[in-house]
Amino acid sequence: PTGYKIYRNNSLLTTVTSLTYTDTVVTTGSTYSYYVKAAYSNGDSNATETVTVTASNLVIIGTGDESTGTSQACPINVFYQSSHGQSVYTRAELNAQGILGGAIITHIGFNVTGTPEREMPDYIIRMGHSSAPNAEEFVSAGLTTVWTADTYQPASLGWDMLELSVPFTWNGTDNLVVDTAFGLIGSWNSSGTVEATNMEHGYISARGDYQDQTHVFSGSTHDLRPNLKVLFIPAGNYPLIAVQPTSLDFDEQAVGSTEIKQFSILNVGTETLTGTITSPTGYTLTVANRADAALGKQDGEVRNTLFFSIPAGQSKDYNLTFAPTQATTYNGNVVISSNADNNPSLNIAVTGSGFIPPTISLSSSSISCTLDPDNEAIRTLTISNTGSRALEYSLVMEELVASARGNQLMQADTDRSIAGSTLELDVTDYLPGTTVDWTFTVTNASTDTEWLKYVHITFPSGVTVNSASDFVGGNGGPMSPNITSGDGITIDWFGQSGNWGVVQGGQSASATVNVTIGSAFGGNLNLPFTIEGDIYGDDPHTVDGTITLLQDSFPIDWVNATPRSGSIAGGSSEQITLSFSSDGMAAGVYEALLTVFSNDPFNPSLDVDVSMTVTGHINQAPVFTPPDHLSFDKNSSLNANFGLWASDPDGDPLTLSCSGNSDINVDINGMMVTFSAPQNWVGQELMTFGVSDGRLTTYGDILVIVDPVAGPGWTPTVYPNNPATVFGVVTLDWVPANLNDVVGAFVGAECRGVADVTVSDGQAYVTLLVNLAAQNETVSFMLYNYADGNSYPITGTLSLGFGSVVGTSAPLPLNASTLISLDAPIINGYEMTATGMKLQWDAVPNADQYQIWRSTDPYSGFTLINTVSTTSFTDNYLGDRMFYHVKAITGDIAK
Repeated sequence: PTGYKIYRNNSLLTTVTSLTYTDTVVTTGSTYSYYVKAAYSNGDSNATETVTVTASNLVIIGTGDESTGTSQACPINVFYQSSHGQSVYTRAELNAQGILGGAIITHIGFNVTGTPEREMPDYIIRMGHSSAPNAEEFVSAGLTTVWTADTYQPASLGWDMLELSVPFTWNGTDNLVVDTAFGLIGSWNSSGTVEATNMEHGYISARGDYQDQTHVFSGSTHDLRPNLKVLFIPAGNYPLIAVQPTSLDFDEQAVGSTEIKQFSILNVGTETLTGTITSPTGYTLTVANRADAALGKQDGEVRNTLFFSIPAGQSKDYNLTFAPTQATTYNGNVVISSNADNNPSLNIAVTGSGFIPPTISLSSSSISCTLDPDNEAIRTLTISNTGSRALEYSLVMEELVASARGNQLMQADTDRSIAGSTLELDVTDYLPGTTVDWTFTVTNASTDTEWLKYVHITFPSGVTVNSASDFVGGNGGPMSPNITSGDGITIDWFGQSGNWGVVQGGQSASATVNVTIGSAFGGNLNLPFTIEGDIYGDDPHTVDGTITLLQDSFPIDWVNATPRSGSIAGGSSEQITLSFSSDGMAAGVYEALLTVFSNDPFNPSLDVDVSMTVTGHINQAPVFTPPDHLSFDKNSSLNANFGLWASDPDGDPLTLSCSGNSDINVDINGMMVTFSAPQNWVGQELMTFGVSDGRLTTYGDILVIVDPVAGPGWTPTVYPNNPATVFGVVTLDWVPANLNDVVGAFVGAECRGVADVTVSDGQAYVTLLVNLAAQNETVSFMLYNYADGNSYPITGTLSLGFGSVVGTSAPLPLNASTLISLDAPIINGYEMTATGMKLQWDAVPNADQYQIWRSTDPYSGFTLINTVSTTSFTDNYLGDRMFYHVKAITGDIAK
């Protein structure tokens, strides 16, 4: 043939001489039909079969079906902790798939054949152009970052398509470079493979375990190039949108404050991009450059909308301001709606949360109490946190001298300095757990011409020096410290001028030392010091001394507060307990200042006035005259009103306590006491009761007795054999027995065992040891009923051997009956019927059944012929003559 004619939709499209043709003038999503005819000089051949295809903008570059190895470099292989790789896809390959110049690539992906077992941090995809036909050398110039992620780890097999945050426009001339990299993982794993096509220098990589390879552009190649799936927009004139970043995470923000983050909208298309930006609740939008757009509210809510217009190839920056009004989370999306061909609706995920700073409030600004001498009292102070974050607090209390100590408020005396000391400190006391500046002043009182050269100060362990300045003020210059920080250190300040000192007679010099006093430090804080002169003139050339600071916090001997520090969750509160004691205190008023320090930024400290007034009244001990003993029957209880035996001369409320009981239970409710004991327990315990007015306690002993109750008086006969054991469930007329009931075992009339009934879950039980004189004795049982004082036989007997046990799997039913006799039935009629002799009799009270006995001779023995529960019976036996009698029965009783 001279050529081939290509027909599309039944119309001649073109004539070619080659055996392939690519139709590039198509619309994505449209369906086309094609057939081919061979052209000859004398005419055309018949048409081929028609082929119908739909134009698609999702194509795969690479036809191979191999898989990279688990230790071989590819975009997702984690055999090394960091990897950087490139592959090149030629213009011819792109053209063959319908990708022409000006096409915009919006998505790319690799066909995962084995997932990586590690997350790849700081993952980046870059794309670019190159004239190189393969990946023999790295391409470093002209790369554009199109996608990033903090971590990346495809979770399933198959094509993993990624939407590019910045779409890439292919120029249609060069080959396409795809560059991937990730930072150091922390550990490697032999995993992560993709489908690939075998070609020379298909993939180049730089890999390592100790250095991030993202920006390393030298490495080695292998021949497996990853297959690439591409989603593209054909060349044309339309706007395309890209947004950076794709999410905004705001810090926790205090209510009433704001935080601003910025995002950019890029138009990577060829036409103007227009649209609107809408922010979620809690966020407001502004343009980074006010000249770029106008701000307009969309509605009356916090939400607002910006309108934008961005020319082709340009970008604009926008500010998103987070301004929380409540302590809650503010998560949502910035919604960008536009005329973009690729993403007409695009979201930027935003997260943020608001909080209210710790906010302190106190239940009172003053706390006081009035006590008699040698007394105690409790008061409470409530610290509340109305913020949403934890409130950290600590307490400090400083005692003030009040009327009890001279009728004038003043700070307590101090012994901070010694007479004649020439080193002074600007404070007189200290507070544990604080950081403060101390200013030391040294004065030269020399009467000759000796000048000061050294100052040595020792700081105790628990006091940390954070900084120390020079002693400045002497005409000869400064004295400088040898060290300026440390815990429990000695600092040596030194200064000289021509071998002479620097602080001359009558002069003073000062230095500032910043210290942190440990929260566990307590008691007097002593600062030993030494001042040295330049050894000119008379002695002394050194002066030693100690500066003593008093602790201005706890302990104060008459009041204490607990806890002294703590953390209170948002919206919660905590009680501070103030314990007052007038032990050994003279009558008068005692005062202190309680300061609550906290991390409330607006109220870092609040003061509470604390006072205690001690009266002249002397507390008197309670009066307690209990009885010598109390008693109650076993299996019962006793209620006793101790208010009959206890009183307080001062009218103080009283509390009751008890000790010394072990088996007897004591339940105290105010001054009422309930005594009880375990089932069937008898005995006595000496108990000590205390009556307290909160300060003084008076004690008294009571013997509490649990008495036995009346019983049947059965005394078992003991034999030198291993007794049998019977576990039984006990009833009287099938009703469970009660506490204080007793079960006895008998052989004939001789008692062989006795046991008290116990009650559990509404049932009565007994464990009975039965003494036996011989093997297999027949044993009967009796139940003593405490309620009426009578004993009743228990139905049935047992044959027991030495050591035998009955009722282990299920307790043996032991039912006693109060019924011990029955009336004899009275026959009230008889007649011969077609079926036999019918007898009738009157019902007998308490009878369960009736036995019918028959004989042919009234003088011979009768035979039991039936047992019925009715009051009639028909005997089918027809003899010459019959004699009958009827017995009423219940249990073992018959009459």
